[in-house]
Amino acid sequence: MSQGAVREIVSRIGSDIAAGRLEQGSILPKEADLAALYGVGRSTLREAVKVLSAKGMIRTVRRFGSQVCPSEDWNFLDPDVLGWFTDVPENVPGLVLSIIELRSSIEPVAAALAARRAKPEEAAEILRNAEALMATLPGTPFEVDVAFHLGVLKATHNVLFRGLANSYEILLRAQFKACWPVLWEDTRYHPDEKHVHLARAIIARDATRATRIANDMMRAMRHNTMMMARKLGVQTGPIPRGPAPARLMLAVGGKAG
Repeated sequence: MSQGAVREIVSRIGSDIAAGRLEQGSILPKEADLAALYGVGRSTLREAVKVLSAKGMIRTVRRFGSQVCPSEDWNFLDPDVLGWFTDVPENVPGLVLSIIELRSSIEPVAAALAARRAKPEEAAEILRNAEALMATLPGTPFEVDVAFHLGVLKATHNVLFRGLANSYEILLRAQFKACWPVLWEDTRYHPDEKHVHLARAIIARDATRATRIANDMMRAMRHNTMMMARKLGVQTGPIPRGPAPARLMLAVGGKAG
């Protein structure tokens, strides 16, 4: 059995579920009919259903067959699920706001802990990444931006915060990918000095200032997400008041926060 064929059918069915072409709660056609619908063999389809079951998108119901799971059961820490979900433009603002809510509960605390606990070499690396964002070329900032935020998380020396690193990286990349093409028409990178300010606060061991800067970054991201929602015609509530430069970054740091 070709693993490429399995991956392809997983992607097709996953995309159809995320886009609502296969409705949540619906019972899928019988195996033979579904295989014919997607033009694959039954063994390939069976493997694809197993993969999608592991992602929380399909479950097998006795006497009924396979059923599409409600979205609250989907594994949104899975890069595939996030990718399929954000391929639907109207899904993007709500997902990004969810990511921002999570980040807002983590990053200000992480910034304060990093200011208190970061080793000198860790703080120096955070500053190097922040400064690199100010001079980076288009197409390269994503990796630096992710590295910056993960560096702060790891510098907390909190085993649970550090344990979040892999899942956090998935969310940061999803936010960046979802936001960039909607908010900005160009591909240029617009640096955000808040990253440098946060890095310097960490080096200075100023936990109060680090917390304040991290909170400012979260507010700016939320503001930009509301703007993105308006561009997409999605209602998410009023745009928060307060200072929010028009070209703040939106995701993991670059244009994104």
